[in-house]
Amino acid sequence: MEVRRRIKKNTLLNEIREAENFIERGEKTIKRLRNTTMGVEYIQSQTDKLKKSISDKKQEIERLKKDLAVIKYGGLDDEINKEYEKNEKRQKRLLKERREEKADADRENKKKKEALKQYWNGIISASRNHRQKERDIKYAYKYFNKVCDTLPEYMQRNLAEMPNNKGYIWRGVHFYGDLPECPGPRVMFEKKRGGILVIHEYTEREYKRYEKAGKERKKLVHKELRRIKNFGVNILDFLKK
Repeated sequence: MEVRRRIKKNTLLNEIREAENFIERGEKTIKRLRNTTMGVEYIQSQTDKLKKSISDKKQEIERLKKDLAVIKYGGLDDEINKEYEKNEKRQKRLLKERREEKADADRENKKKKEALKQYWNGIISASRNHRQKERDIKYAYKYFNKVCDTLPEYMQRNLAEMPNNKGYIWRGVHFYGDLPECPGPRVMFEKKRGGILVIHEYTEREYKRYEKAGKERKKLVHKELRRIKNFGVNILDFLKK
């Protein structure tokens, strides 16, 4: 318990020092404001705000000093123990969450690597006697890695919260969300020059394309029936984030 009290005491002393430093800086700022050529109303407004903050800090210091005075007699033991219990529970929860996130990420990465590996094995086997196809495959893979390296951070964050039937088209590559697929069409967002957001919507038999500029409502600009293919391989089916 003594160790916990000592840690709490140091925390209180640090908070008192920080509050005192704030008061000192605030009082100096008030003096500087009085010597400036800024408008009277502005100076008065800023001075009143600083005085209010300084007053709050002085009250905070009084409270902290009262806590400091009783800590060595065990007056804060219940509060200290509750803080430790709360922190321990929080640390355990965070540790559990990190482990679960890592396990999920490892499983997802393994699935993606397996899918990509199977895809490339199939392509290599099918195009072994065709040199042009081999060159195309190498170029596509190189381009895919290059595009992955340039995927904006905000897209990466959003993809982590998107279902697997939604995502982004970035430099010609489709990146799908990490979460399980939800009911509804496949929807892909694509940024174009001029601030235009193109929204591609696919159902089993229909394709729609919308455009949206800024905060305006999206507008349907194209609609067509989709041809159902019973065979063939599309690289975009495998290029998922």
